[in-house]
This record gives sequence, structure tokens and C-alpha cells, in this order.
Amino acid sequence: MGPATLTWPGHSDTANLYMEHVQREDDGTRFTCRLETDGYKASKQYALRVAYGPSSEHLHVNITYTVNTTTGEPTFHLTCLATDVYPAPDYSWSHVSCNNGTTSDVCSFTPGPDEHRIVPTCAAERPFIDGYGTKTAQSDSATVWLIYEAKVEHFTLNETEGTLTANGSDHETFKMACKAYGRPPPTVLKITKPGNASFASTSTITEKGNWSRKTTIVLSDIQCRDMGTYSCTAHNGVGLPDTRSIMLNVRCPPRKYFDESFSMNQDGIKFTLEAYPVPDDFHFTHLGNTTSNPGQNAPPDMFSSYCVQHEVTTFMVSCVIVPRTFSKEILGFYTTTVSNGLGSVNIGFYLHREGTGIPVLWIMLGGAAATGIVLLNVIILAVVCGRRESP
Repeated sequence: MGPATLTWPGHSDTANLYMEHVQREDDGTRFTCRLETDGYKASKQYALRVAYGPSSEHLHVNITYTVNTTTGEPTFHLTCLATDVYPAPDYSWSHVSCNNGTTSDVCSFTPGPDEHRIVPTCAAERPFIDGYGTKTAQSDSATVWLIYEAKVEHFTLNETEGTLTANGSDHETFKMACKAYGRPPPTVLKITKPGNASFASTSTITEKGNWSRKTTIVLSDIQCRDMGTYSCTAHNGVGLPDTRSIMLNVRCPPRKYFDESFSMNQDGIKFTLEAYPVPDDFHFTHLGNTTSNPGQNAPPDMFSSYCVQHEVTTFMVSCVIVPRTFSKEILGFYTTTVSNGLGSVNIGFYLHREGTGIPVLWIMLGGAAATGIVLLNVIILAVVCGRRESP
């Protein structure tokens, strides 16, 4: 058997292959090694792998954190990422005590109570390729301020989040609790109610942890006026305040307001009630021209009526009665029974004309048959869906 010959067709006529000025673009180039001996031929392909990186501009440390929502204790997570490098580098950390060791691309650590700032360093080192080549290392450091903004963990009413409905007639007692955490711990933690500036003054800190604070308020003898949106706000001077809200609905029958709650304009007869749910049932009774006359049901199409809930003061509703016409037949005393399924309230009013022929509304705050009736004289300047007729 004659001697065997090894060549690299197109590159070398010997068993040795030499390349100069190898660039990253040469990575993946394939070469064929050919064996020939006494008429026997064989070949095998090889791929060139080019090692490169890491470089300082392609090495970064990212910082995130998680919080134990029971204790408020934070755990910081550092991730070292080297890009534009082959093969994948080995990572190591210094100047920080990692819970999971220092030889991973991720370092998790829990700072001590007196630590406020650290400067951890990540090193990325490119290893040998199959025992060949040279090692190359780069490092990057990051300043970690061991603080985070305050967050409201939970805000509950009788341990319920979201919306809760109570019955005003049951005179219930509710406990409102708000817990928040932050580093440093929240210095502001208060429960407020829109439209009630004094409500926040009853909010006090009842529990203190290393990084958490808790405040509670007890609402006794729940009434309709306790209905509304309540908010808990936490702040520790880092970032923006955090707020969470809950809604308390209080079921209560209609109740009249006596403070400037009745008026008349082009929209109709307006009055305000305290009620939830919103009343949807109006029953009108015509008492004739004196309050002592026997009542009779008013024609169903004589008035239109509706109530809507206030957007802010949600326990209040605005109701409107619209006379469809002003004729001689409809003048006189009326009562309307307004109901929401939990109860009802009577509203009385008196429609008449003065000598000028202008329709006038007398509103009876106590109801048409009440003792000590208070009458408000309101001249109707505009009539909706009707016309004025001569007396």
C-alpha cells in the first residue's frame, strides 16, 4: 500500500491548512479534507468557528426587584447580559453577596436594613473553544439604590376588595384596612373619601413592619351617607404616590332633603333625595284645588319623571318631574310617591296661576297632607312640552 496523502482542495496541497487575517465574517466557512491512497479516496468537511467578544459596550447589568407582600422585604435581582459574543461567556459577580452563588448570570440578594447603596460588578469571560483559542473577559458595574416606591398591597372593607353593598337599615359596623410597603416605609398612608375632607383625620397607623405600614378605620352604624368611593394613598418620597380604591354601596329608602333641594326651571320640577338604589317608581295623586279634597290618580301622561345618581356624592339622587301641559284641569295640589323598592317618600307641590296668567309652582316640602306645610313660591319662566293658556 502506497503512502496516503491529505489535502485541502482549493486551499492547501498538504495536510496543513493555514488562514491569515481571519475575520468574524469567516465564521461558519466550510473546508473539505481529502484522503487518497492506492486508488482509495475519502473526504470530510469541517466548519470554521471564530470566537469573538465580549466587549464592554455589549455588556450590561439589568436590575429588578420583588417584594414579600407580608413583610415588605425586597429581593433585588441583577441580570448580567453579554451580547455579540461567541461562545457563550461564563459570568461571575463581585462586591455583592448573591443568594444563589456568584457564578451565574443572575444574582439575587436581600439587602440588610442599613444598606442603602451597593455597586456590584459583573464579569463576562469568553471560554476556550474545544481547548483552543484565548480567553477574553470584560466587566461592568451598576449602582443599585436599595429603595423603591411605596405600593398599596391591599385595601379592604370587612376583608373584601372591590365593591361591597350594605343595608342602611341594619346599622352595620365595617372595618376598613389599608396596608402598604416601600423602602423606606411609607410616611404617608391615609384613607380618604371624596367630598369629606375631615374623613382622613380619622385614619391612623395601627401596624408597623420593617418596610410596611397599616392603617384602619371603623365605620359604625352604616347609613346612606356613608356610601361612596373610598381611597387609600401611600407615599414614601420615592416616585409617585400609589392609590387604591373601593366602593361602598348602602341600600336605603328615599329620604327628602330640605336644604334648597327644590327648584323649577325649563327642565321641570327638580328635587334631591337620599336613596340607593335609584328610585324608578313615581305615583302621582291629584288632590284638587285644596289639600282637604279627596285624592284621585293623575292621568299617567300628565307628568314625566326620572331620577339619576350623582357621580361624586353617590348616595344622592336628582329627580325631575316634567309637566307635559299647563291647562286649567291640572291646576291644584299634587303628591307624588317616589319609591325604590326599599321604601317611599311623598313630595307635594301646588300648581296655580297668578293674575298675570303666568303658571306658578308652590312646593310643599312636608307633603300635601303634612302638618306645618312650607310653601315655596316659584314663578315658572318656561314650560317644557306645554303651552300657557288663558285662565
